[in-house]
Amino acid sequence: VKQTLKSQSHNNIGEVVGMLPNKQDLQINDSTKHQFVMIARFAYPKLPQNLIAAIEILKLHNSNHAHFTFIGDGPTLNDCQQQVVQDGLENDVTFLGNGI
Repeated sequence: VKQTLKSQSHNNIGEVVGMLPNKQDLQINDSTKHQFVMIARFAYPKLPQNLIAAIEILKLHNSNHAHFTFIGDGPTLNDCQQQVVQDGLENDVTFLGNGI
């Protein structure tokens, strides 16, 4: 499944950066809009609410340099969608629903 998902992701995303276990400072070109995708079930222990809170902080520091796409569903999806609206992130976050 992992290899299939990885190969399909490359068809839809220009460049897959991946995840790093350690924090690193990123140099962001002012004209670059980075795309991030999370594919997961909206349920514990994933906690996408924490990522949405981080997106709000990131936006305060870097304005409009990133867009986040969430793919999946689950019991916390509606709460996450409401959190995005409350935080004013509608232009920065997209929910695509179930990816299957």
